[in-house]
Amino acid sequence: MAITEGDYSYVDTEYDVSPESALTEVRIDADNAWNGVQLKFGRVAARVGEDEEFAELSFHFEVTNQDPHNTEELENDTDFQHYVGDLLTHIISTAFDKGDYRIGGDDNTDDNPAESSS
Repeated sequence: MAITEGDYSYVDTEYDVSPESALTEVRIDADNAWNGVQLKFGRVAARVGEDEEFAELSFHFEVTNQDPHNTEELENDTDFQHYVGDLLTHIISTAFDKGDYRIGGDDNTDDNPAESSS
């Protein structure tokens, strides 16, 4: 199943507006069983294989808008995990294609708000 930009949207959280801890959640808008589910990504890492043709993506995510039982069920569902991986891959690929290397709607381009003292 190919992911498109219409299959998701960014939902900026309203409960924490400080730039240092700004979070962006992703809402699934696709016409599938997970429509309306929101999630946020934690650690994301890529490891290039020995053939250097493909990279393996590892990530952590958390479902944020479901009751605890549904959240646990979704986070342990292999099909959902694969879908979320495809979604994340699309988000990263689209960012590189567009040259817009951030996720979400935050216009802050200062990667480190603290000044370096070196």
